[in-house]
Amino acid sequence: MAVQRQWILVWIMVVAGLQARARPGEELWHWTTGAGILSSPAIGPDGTVYFGADDGNLYAVSSSGRGRWLFPTYQILEASPAIGKDGTIYFGSTIGVFYAINPDGRKRVLRPSHRPRRHDLLRFDGRKHLRIE
Repeated sequence: MAVQRQWILVWIMVVAGLQARARPGEELWHWTTGAGILSSPAIGPDGTVYFGADDGNLYAVSSSGRGRWLFPTYQILEASPAIGKDGTIYFGSTIGVFYAINPDGRKRVLRPSHRPRRHDLLRFDGRKHLRIE
């Protein structure tokens, strides 16, 4: 019985390897934006890659390299996006606007920052949580 399980595992690994069709270091896809990319990408639980660019757009690209959507902000996006437990994509712009986007590309929250003093810790609802003087 143990030998049979090993062969099943080997078969699954062979099939998965054939389906991937990629060798280590091989480019699977690339994406071109209208300007440079200075942020690191965030990868969602479904494999979607999210990244901002200096052309003012947040991009969502599927793991196969197809564009899912883009969210225009009309502002340079140099900060790396972060993904919440519920799949919400959070990111900010260089002029102090904070965004929260649903995984389908719809805007969830748009809030200008209040230019916090240094050492302010803020909650997501914008209220001061703790100030360290």
